Amino acid sequence: MKHDIFISFKYSGSDGKPTKDSIVARELYTELTKLKLSTFFSPVSIQESGKSNWDRAIESALESSRILILVGSSREHIDSAQVEEEWRAFQMIMRGSDRQFFILNCGNLQPSKLPLKLITYQLFQHNDLNALVEMVVNSMRPEKKLDDFIKVSLHSFHPEKNEDKVYFMTVGKGLSNDTFIVTAYWGARMSKRLNSQIKVSNVSATEAKKEVEKAKLEKLRSGYAPKPFAKLITNEARANLAASLGLNEVLTPSLPTAVTKGKPTAVTKGKPTAVTKGKPTAVTKGKPTAVTKGKPKLQ
Repeated sequence: MKHDIFISFKYSGSDGKPTKDSIVARELYTELTKLKLSTFFSPVSIQESGKSNWDRAIESALESSRILILVGSSREHIDSAQVEEEWRAFQMIMRGSDRQFFILNCGNLQPSKLPLKLITYQLFQHNDLNALVEMVVNSMRPEKKLDDFIKVSLHSFHPEKNEDKVYFMTVGKGLSNDTFIVTAYWGARMSKRLNSQIKVSNVSATEAKKEVEKAKLEKLRSGYAPKPFAKLITNEARANLAASLGLNEVLTPSLPTAVTKGKPTAVTKGKPTAVTKGKPTAVTKGKPTAVTKGKPKLQ
């Protein structure tokens, strides 16, 4: 079973009894599972998985998890062998990815006293458990991309009219979660910034869909044709459109700029480099070395 969240903590103290860390970790596990978030909590998860190999079960959970939450009441506990091995392994896995690492303090942890490898991570206090859970939930939501907002992507290409135009429509959130704003964007295909107009605002999902279909049909009748959005927009126009929707996108390679026609670059012609000709190196001829002949030796 794959997990999205891994809770790392020290289970028992030197007296063999469950630590405060384990009690708070279970509390956190309960809150996360209430929200249907797949969470690895060793006392429960290893038993559920039916794996007899404890190390392999933990390794698999670390590999699949997008978030690790380190629960600790003291520096001693987060430095304990098993716990340190878990959070260091996750640090290795999270390099170059969008995985996240949070710390939940249920004792006397001080940010300045944390191991150097942990001081950059956000630390929550036990009484901020709800804030931590909310942060985890928000982190688990897939980030919206510009393509998620594009509902219409049309192209009008008529070389005989010197026409190369695009028309897009987006549907974004309105003032409340159940209302939407429909916006149209249009202009020359190689434009760095498109014209825009809000068609309707703060309407229901049904009304927004009707507006999109209506505008799309009008454009199709006027000579536009559907074409993938990514093939119709320059980097600059995409960045401006994304910004208008409150998005911060990593840009994809831009469309090629127009090709300037003209004479090909002249190639300088000249005489080929002269090849010096001469007589071949003389080969000294001579008599072959004489072979001394003699009578064979007696055996």
